[in-house]
Amino acid sequence: MDLKDKWISEVENSIHPINRPEINPYLYGKIVNRLQAQSALYIKPKFIWISAISFILLLLLNIIIFTSGSGVKTNESDVKHISRAFHLMNENTINYN
Repeated sequence: MDLKDKWISEVENSIHPINRPEINPYLYGKIVNRLQAQSALYIKPKFIWISAISFILLLLLNIIIFTSGSGVKTNESDVKHISRAFHLMNENTINYN
């Protein structure tokens, strides 16, 4: 047996005095109980109906607003005036290339 094989066998045999950990005998029962308790959770049908109705009303309101022709009409000069007042337009004419 050469030095390398001897070292490998020493490393493999170094874990023999270590005992296997003891498993809690009630662990499986605890896991099963938690899984069954989580499956009992559900959303109430009243909450589902309220959510569905509010979603439908919001959708209808959006459709009505977008299809109506009475939107806010703005002039281009008004938009430019507001954008200059709030410094939203870049009026810098310097070329940085």
